Amino acid sequence: MKDFLIFADGSADLDLEFIKKYNINFIPMQYTLGEENGFVSGTNTDEEMVSFYDALAQGKFSKTSQITPFQYEEFFSPYLEGGNSILLISLSSGLSGTYESACVAAKSLKEKYPTVDLIPVDSLNATGAEGILLHKACQYKSEGLDILQVQEKLNELVKKLHTIAYVESLTHLKRGGRISSTSAIIGSMLNIKPMIKVLPNGKLENYDKKMGSKRAMIHMADVYKELADMNEPIVYITECNNKEFAESLAAKFKSINPNVDVKIKKMSIIIGTHTGPGSIGLSFIKK
Repeated sequence: MKDFLIFADGSADLDLEFIKKYNINFIPMQYTLGEENGFVSGTNTDEEMVSFYDALAQGKFSKTSQITPFQYEEFFSPYLEGGNSILLISLSSGLSGTYESACVAAKSLKEKYPTVDLIPVDSLNATGAEGILLHKACQYKSEGLDILQVQEKLNELVKKLHTIAYVESLTHLKRGGRISSTSAIIGSMLNIKPMIKVLPNGKLENYDKKMGSKRAMIHMADVYKELADMNEPIVYITECNNKEFAESLAAKFKSINPNVDVKIKKMSIIIGTHTGPGSIGLSFIKK
């Protein structure tokens, strides 16, 4: 069996200890904050991200850039030239053109390096759900599956991923073009907290609204209890400077499922740019 490397783009959220243990690699993604440019590498420190979300809360404008085919080719060529095949877990094609860019690059690179492969997997998701896919990719690889077998298993698993998020308002999602202006209006009403979810096609939908953060938390716990596969213990909670909410939510999950393995992680800047400070993401595997 040929060995292969596992990569993700900077939109993925993954436990740092797991990254080190399994040597997960990242292709950086670019963002701007005010007049400054930065890169999300998957291993940014909590201090960096706290500072970023503080700046958003203070009114600074941020935007993100998708990875181009040329950037993929330039980044992955040395690995492929060294004889390594690559499995890449990508941000949802419903949210960005990054996955399509990876596919274009993969086709071009195959002509240059015909004995190895760059295989992109469309997560149809983001943040902690990509983290779950990375956990499973490493598990499947350790069980002896080859790169094509792992790709097939992940494509099946993608259909069972479930991601919802609580956001303080829909302003940032509207600004980034992820939802319509009409959907964003409720975000400014009273103490209404919008709830969004990732649809099967990888796009976002504003599906509910809760009066206050406590009701939003109860709702997220109820969704987990109703839909989660309790035999798949890993759950990701990602937070944008809202750790207290994340920890309280994790406690609720543990009361529902004592075997749950909750990973609390700062939400990737690539995603948090659009959800805004205070947001909480929840990702798990459905029944």
